[in-house]
Amino acid sequence: MKNSNKCSFIHVLAKDILVAQNAEQLMIIWLVNNESARNVELQVYNTLIRPTVTYASQKWGLKENMINKLMIFERRIMRKIFGPTRTDDGYWRIKTNQEINEILKGQNIIGFIKKKIKLARLC
Repeated sequence: MKNSNKCSFIHVLAKDILVAQNAEQLMIIWLVNNESARNVELQVYNTLIRPTVTYASQKWGLKENMINKLMIFERRIMRKIFGPTRTDDGYWRIKTNQEINEILKGQNIIGFIKKKIKLARLC
């Protein structure tokens, strides 16, 4: 069997993340040109980027390194959508992971994948 047929899930995930990053760049260009609201940005993420990254995720079997890569990817996008935070002394800083988790209210990309896996098992 050829090596190309033995592509690991990590390589597939890396490819999906690359496709989603391209979609993310298109989203940023579109949003800058149209000055859209934050809820539109979230809608684009939820309907275009997240499904692209998680395509066929029911068959992955989530491992710790995959979970970490997906969480890093999602937090990076959320930081771009929600922007920096202004401190009391007037400086700007990026949002922490905890602040991102509070914004997402536990509805992160891993929960989305677990829900897809659960639905796939019911069918």
